[in-house]
Amino acid sequence: MTRPRVVLAVSGSLRAASANARLLETAGRLAPPGLRVTVSRAAATLPHFDPDREDPLPPAAAAWRASVGAADALLVSCPEYAGGLPGAFKNAIDWLIGGPELYAKPVAVLHASEHRGLDAHAVLLRVLARAGTRRVETACIFVPAMGRDLSADAMAADPDIGPPVRRAMVALDAALRGLGA
Repeated sequence: MTRPRVVLAVSGSLRAASANARLLETAGRLAPPGLRVTVSRAAATLPHFDPDREDPLPPAAAAWRASVGAADALLVSCPEYAGGLPGAFKNAIDWLIGGPELYAKPVAVLHASEHRGLDAHAVLLRVLARAGTRRVETACIFVPAMGRDLSADAMAADPDIGPPVRRAMVALDAALRGLGA
């Protein structure tokens, strides 16, 4: 029996009712067998990044790095704040820079709007590329989830959201299998 492939899902939003977080939960529901999606809320617990605090790492940062390192892939959904990434999310990425956990990690991006937040999406892709991740292009999608106040189950059943998310997860799984994960 092979071990499940682990995908760490990270929302760029700290809001409890975030469409981004619900979209990641939807992805977990629609993931193919053998792909386990774990949603991380670590961004809310991390101290402000300070390179002088890297030796030793603060416990929350060490746990964050370990969870990313243990995952086979990252799945990200991130809103736009003032034309860029939310500070807490960027802070979480900053804690990974300098360590090996993010380098060459396959990553997929689910964008919760088809028309809004495109600046943040571009920034996110640039930051992830500079961090050395491997973007799985066929698993990066835009869906109309913003402003609809749908539960994860309702998103999974929605014909404009569920099928593309399922296809993205199948594509991520295929990429991971191709890498031997």
